[in-house]
Amino acid sequence: RFVAVKIISPSMSIVADAMAHAKALARAEHPNVVRVYSITRVIDPKTHVEADAIVMEFIEGMTLHEHLSKNLLSAAQVEQYGHELIEGVMYIHSQGLAHGDLHGGNVMVGAGGIKILDILYGDSLKILGTTTQDQRRSQDLNGLRFLLSDLIRHSALDPCEVAEFQNALGSTD
Repeated sequence: RFVAVKIISPSMSIVADAMAHAKALARAEHPNVVRVYSITRVIDPKTHVEADAIVMEFIEGMTLHEHLSKNLLSAAQVEQYGHELIEGVMYIHSQGLAHGDLHGGNVMVGAGGIKILDILYGDSLKILGTTTQDQRRSQDLNGLRFLLSDLIRHSALDPCEVAEFQNALGSTD
């Protein structure tokens, strides 16, 4: 099968945290969160040095950011993508994790729908030492609100419905 490999730079001071996080994701599975298959060591093609790596599901498609820049979404697509984003974030949080860097570049749109990826392993881990779990989850919810807002802004929805939805997103309930 085709896989994606995310190399964790050995220069990161929090490699152990990144690997522990990836192991937590490997034990769990959700249709809207990228599947982690294994944690291994590989030779980094850039540095030619052995490094920790996360082997995960390869998702054929494009980022949500790219998808929105090229497509006007139908109301059904807005509903589907929005629901899948919410479900994915809820699942990540139910695992005791937080995404930490939720934006349109870390969400893929493929034939199977939405997949959230790059969950706190990589550069976004640098913030771990300075924020609490609750702060990271709050940051995820703000990212989710922005993504939902972005979905409707790139849709064929009636402008009055868009304004109503935007107002509802402003609430913290």
